[in-house]
Amino acid sequence: MNNSTTMPYYHYFPFVGDMAEKEKPTYDSDLEGRPRRNLTKKKDLQRGASDQTELANEYILPNANNLSSLKKPPLEYEGIRKEDWKSFVDKILSENFQEKSKAAKEKRAKNMYNHHLGSTGYAGLLYKRQLDLRVTECEIDHSEAWLLVHRRKDGTYTPEVQQVAERISELRSQVEQGTFQSQGPNDILGEALQKKPNGSRVQGLGQFITPSMYFNVLNPTELARERRMYQESFQFMQAQLDQMNARINACNNIEVGSSNIPNSKGGCSVKMEIDRRSPSK
Repeated sequence: MNNSTTMPYYHYFPFVGDMAEKEKPTYDSDLEGRPRRNLTKKKDLQRGASDQTELANEYILPNANNLSSLKKPPLEYEGIRKEDWKSFVDKILSENFQEKSKAAKEKRAKNMYNHHLGSTGYAGLLYKRQLDLRVTECEIDHSEAWLLVHRRKDGTYTPEVQQVAERISELRSQVEQGTFQSQGPNDILGEALQKKPNGSRVQGLGQFITPSMYFNVLNPTELARERRMYQESFQFMQAQLDQMNARINACNNIEVGSSNIPNSKGGCSVKMEIDRRSPSK
């Protein structure tokens, strides 16, 4: 394998890597409140990826036919060693890299729904949502998570995402009315997107969450919802049964004098007073 394709950012730009090693590490807390260290180097790697992209798109590729201008890095990157710069330029201009770049651009062009996660990521966004709503992650439907990550900072959506948002709202109403059953891959988001999850990931949940992990594992929130629904149905039926028993008891307790005529108001059987007179001989 060509090492130029796997070298980290601070190999090409070692002076920045040295700065990262010398800087005082930060101690911000992670999502679970534990101290998270050495973020300086991580941020440096993220910054490095951005700088590599900028160098490739704004300096190397436009001068691909003028190799003499690529013998040295730009002035703002003059700290890069000559051998590292040459290796980086060779990598960007290689046929293998160009093929991968073209494939990535074509794949990107097919993406209709661009997310707006920023540096927070799915985990950070869902964690913040949990704090805002005071709920667990399981209680956040992944159709809601999908809308969160595709919402702009001003709270609006692109026209393409807006259509999906309206469809999701409509399907939620249908679920409440009982006209649509959200179950497994045929859930609200899948129906709204007209696309079932593929074998590697589930929409609206970030990376590494496969359909078998999400749909084939018992969801405590869903089980609690079904239990509550059955309890409400049972309570309704019990109330109806109690009313019927009360009416029956009321009818049985009606005392009618000497009469052979049924009580038309009650609509039920009436006790008849037995004629105690002696039978005629």
